[in-house]
Amino acid sequence: MTLGAAGYYLSRRVARQDAERPGDAPGAGEERGRARGEGASPSARAASLLGVLWVGVFAASFLFEMGAVRGGRAAFVEALGSPTRAGIQAALVVGGLLGHLGLLLVLRGRAPSLPGYARLTVVATLVGAVFALAHVAYVWWPRMQGATPIDVYAGLRERMPQHAMVGLYAVGVASIALLLDLLPRVAADRAIRRPATRRWYAAGTAALGVAFFALGLNATAVFVSGAPLFGPPVSPGPPVAVERPPEAPAGVAPSERSADRPGGAP
Repeated sequence: MTLGAAGYYLSRRVARQDAERPGDAPGAGEERGRARGEGASPSARAASLLGVLWVGVFAASFLFEMGAVRGGRAAFVEALGSPTRAGIQAALVVGGLLGHLGLLLVLRGRAPSLPGYARLTVVATLVGAVFALAHVAYVWWPRMQGATPIDVYAGLRERMPQHAMVGLYAVGVASIALLLDLLPRVAADRAIRRPATRRWYAAGTAALGVAFFALGLNATAVFVSGAPLFGPPVSPGPPVAVERPPEAPAGVAPSERSADRPGGAP
């Protein structure tokens, strides 16, 4: 986690340095980008807002549901919610993601981004998209198809220790963290004009990204190893009630059980 946080900071620092020329005052690269009118077209603004939509919904849902596993299996089962809620979450994330990617393809070189962060934003968007779609396929889609929260939990516990899944979730969490930092700044870039306000806003989005990275990776570690990276150990929580059909007495045929029940077949 320390290496990931260091990489996150360095990527922001290098991109900022690339945007500025020798002898520039701090933030001059961003001022040049705004002077060129970057991100001013309606399509660019729509792409930014759709990006904030799907990333924000996904990040909040991920922390609420996956983070609940700190309280044990029962807490995760309770947090996962109904199939209807899973369908709404999937529709918002997948719909916003497809609209965002579609507009980025239309805009191509004119895609909205902060000066010096264009490549980083594109890479983070693509990796974050793969991660979000994988999470939809493993968590929300089975729930929409009628799988119980316990089935979803068991599937995650079975898949997560695999090396490919660990890598996907670790890199995916880092990509969503970067997007939480970058996309809100792109969306609000034209609205915030005071340099001091921009700096405070950038500090806030950076803190949001770092917080998601730490909490998301911590929740992922619980599914991988059963223990968090930091904080108190996972609470066992109350046992989860599982409904099972009543067992038949030994030696009684199914037809005889049906006849013994009120309203059963004669």
